[in-house]
Amino acid sequence: MGPRCGDCGYAMRLCPGKDGRQFWGCVRWPDCMGRVAAHPDGRPMGRPADKATREARKKAHDALDALWKSGEMSRTEAYLLASKIMGRSKKSMHISLLDKAQCEELARKIVNFKGKKK
Repeated sequence: MGPRCGDCGYAMRLCPGKDGRQFWGCVRWPDCMGRVAAHPDGRPMGRPADKATREARKKAHDALDALWKSGEMSRTEAYLLASKIMGRSKKSMHISLLDKAQCEELARKIVNFKGKKK
C-alpha cells in the first residue's frame, strides 16, 4: 500500500516521471496535484505534503544549500549543522521528513546562523 496524498488524503500511485525517475502522484490527478518523489526501488522519498509544506521545504532547501554551494562548508557539514540546530539525528535530518513549521524554523535558524558568522 502506498502513501496518502498530503493535499487531499486520497491514495497515491507510483507514476513514471518525464526524467525517467518515478514519483508518487495522487489518484485524483489532475484535480489534485499532490505528489512525492520516489526512491529507485519505489519507496516514497519523504512524507507527502500539501502545497504550503512543499513550498516551505523548497525554502528550507534553498537556505541549507546556500551554505555548501557558497563553499562556506561542505554539504555534509551543512547537514550536520542542520541536525544540530534542529535537535535531530543526522539520519532523521532530511527536509522531506519535516512539516511546514519545522521547515520555516530551519530556514530561520540558518539565516540567524549565517548572520552570527559575519
